Amino acid sequence: MARITILLIAAVLIGVPLIAQGGTVMEFDTMVGVFGPFIDYPIRYIVGGGMAWMVGEGTNGFLDSDGRLSLDIRGLVLKGTGENPVPLFYGFVSCLTKGMDEMGMPRVVVKNLVTEGFPADMQGNAMLDTMVMLPKACVAPIILVGTIRADGTNVWFASTGVKSMMEEEVEEEMEPEEMEMEVEMEK
Repeated sequence: MARITILLIAAVLIGVPLIAQGGTVMEFDTMVGVFGPFIDYPIRYIVGGGMAWMVGEGTNGFLDSDGRLSLDIRGLVLKGTGENPVPLFYGFVSCLTKGMDEMGMPRVVVKNLVTEGFPADMQGNAMLDTMVMLPKACVAPIILVGTIRADGTNVWFASTGVKSMMEEEVEEEMEPEEMEMEVEMEK
């Protein structure tokens, strides 16, 4: 027992990591399409699509700590038409990480990583298996799927998350002015 204690203390003193940093950062089997108040609404500077989108069952993916991103997108289509008009989807990994303000003081910043475009069919099916360069600290990651507009704007159609069936029923009953959302931020 004393030998283990001495080894642990020595490892800490010389900076040897005791726990492996590898593994899965997040794994998911649900995504939420842009709807209601999220139309044109940015999530961490990535703008919500201009129309409602829906995501089919079977969509899943994962992000590993080495930066491997795997997406299996099923039925990501416009809610109004049931079709996907976009030939290429892009994956976005959004992290909160350490940055510096204009005075050189540490602060939290958003780091958005973008994959290469990957082919999507008219039914909104697409697969991606790629590597992204994660920052040293990637806190509260969010995975989004969308496109890049001609002007360079990143746009999301689906985000990791969940939307209950009850929410869908309420959304259909709401008038547009009832869906406005006010955001308050505290410092």
